[in-house]
Amino acid sequence: MRKEVPDHVRDCVTLLLTVIASTSVMAFYTYIAACKSNTAIYIGVTGDLLKRMAEHKSGCGSTHTTKYRIRKLVYFEVHETLPEAIARERKLKRWRRGWKDALINAQNPNWSDLMMEVSFL
Repeated sequence: MRKEVPDHVRDCVTLLLTVIASTSVMAFYTYIAACKSNTAIYIGVTGDLLKRMAEHKSGCGSTHTTKYRIRKLVYFEVHETLPEAIARERKLKRWRRGWKDALINAQNPNWSDLMMEVSFL
């Protein structure tokens, strides 16, 4: 014979599973990084924005970021899936430079390094 689970236990388990599911969801990022003078930019995708920017800052990023000393995170977007983030990256890479600058200026008019903001994600 099967015992019925009390409602309060079922509610607690449901809440716990919801919390676990919401905290284990991985986010993916499309980001734009720039050099100190904002003349060179790089658009990329990552699942760990802090780690990826640390690689750029240490010079271990892509050849382009190393060559042009791209170290500053100036724009990023959060996506639920990797295909969404990759699609957005491809779209941004096809944009003209002026459009990219306008996108950055809309959210970060001073082109400040947003790494402090990312550390709270």
